[in-house]
Amino acid sequence: MDKILLIIKREFFTKIRSKFFIISTLFAPLLLIAFAIGPAFLVSYSSSQEKHLIFVDKTGVLTEKILKRFKDPKYDIDVINESEYLEDEKHYRSLVEKKDIKALIVIPKDSFEQGEITYYSSSLGDIEFINRIRSGISSAISSEKMIREGIDPVLVESLSKELNIKTVKLEKGQKKEKSIAQDFITAYAFLLILYMSLLLYANQIMSGVYDEKSSRVVEVMLSSCNTFQMMMGKLLGVGLVGVFQYTVWGLMIFVSYWIANMLNIPVSEYLDVSPTIFVYFVVFFVLGFFQFSSIFMIAGAICSNPDDLKQAATPATMLLIIPFFISFAATKDPGLFIYQILSHVPFFNPMLMLVRIAVASPSTLEIITSIVVNTLSIIFFVYICSRIYRVGILMFGKRPSFKELIRWVRAS
Repeated sequence: MDKILLIIKREFFTKIRSKFFIISTLFAPLLLIAFAIGPAFLVSYSSSQEKHLIFVDKTGVLTEKILKRFKDPKYDIDVINESEYLEDEKHYRSLVEKKDIKALIVIPKDSFEQGEITYYSSSLGDIEFINRIRSGISSAISSEKMIREGIDPVLVESLSKELNIKTVKLEKGQKKEKSIAQDFITAYAFLLILYMSLLLYANQIMSGVYDEKSSRVVEVMLSSCNTFQMMMGKLLGVGLVGVFQYTVWGLMIFVSYWIANMLNIPVSEYLDVSPTIFVYFVVFFVLGFFQFSSIFMIAGAICSNPDDLKQAATPATMLLIIPFFISFAATKDPGLFIYQILSHVPFFNPMLMLVRIAVASPSTLEIITSIVVNTLSIIFFVYICSRIYRVGILMFGKRPSFKELIRWVRAS
């Protein structure tokens, strides 16, 4: 144990004294803060900007209803009739192309029967805004249809009034009002940070092992300790570097989060940075680090040249990429049975369970079970990797085949 502690100390202090660590620790939070606050600020800024819209009402009866449904300071509405539009159709379309107006919406005469309008814009990426237009025009058309059927206009207005949706998340017997996007953005932010972290530190482990093997430093180290002690020392040392760095980053992010709220930047509307989610982030970073780093460590131990190292790193990297994309897909519906199962499976667990915690609030029993299962799997992976590592770290020349790796594991 004393030898493992010495290696941990060597790895930890070597890493935290490096220029890369100091620079990344000081400046990476700025990127993380920009990532967290930037989208919220841009969304807030975009939603507060005035949008100039031109409606072409070919029906001749919807003008008043359109003006009423889009009566909002952020909308600058012009409603023109069919003849006015046809006189200079190219001019109105050019306004769209030049971005002088946000959108040109043409409501045809047969829209009551066909149920279709045309939306012209230089950008079709604002899905929420397009749905707002569709909802407003649909409501206006439905209202006019009811009036034509002889229903009292006052009654029509009360029946066609749009509803606001108040979204409330039920969690552990408590109600918490949240915006629709808040859980998604929080899950995506922490998922992306976790993915980049695991990739960064796992590659550091692989590069460190490969460099020590190539420079024959490993032979000197093995004169005073065995391969298992050296492997565990490197894993625990670099893992502590990651935990230490994220603790520093967490403090800086929470301070920035507090300052943003003091300045009335609506970060809390889009990002839920709670101590609980940060603690779980660290827990699943540690689980993921040991799972992925043990695999990357083998890649560094069995390779003797850079080309072999790149080839060996590819399948290890895929073990990170596939869970990342599955976890990203899970942000839409994390309650699916397949996601519940995969969140207990090694390699999928760190990112997928973190997403489920951020979005779906799984039970405490599920979280504990997932942590226990993956802790046991880490013990198994470390055991397998140590048996491959002890042989591979001292072998040079051709990269071993899969059959040879199996033989190394079985060797007593």
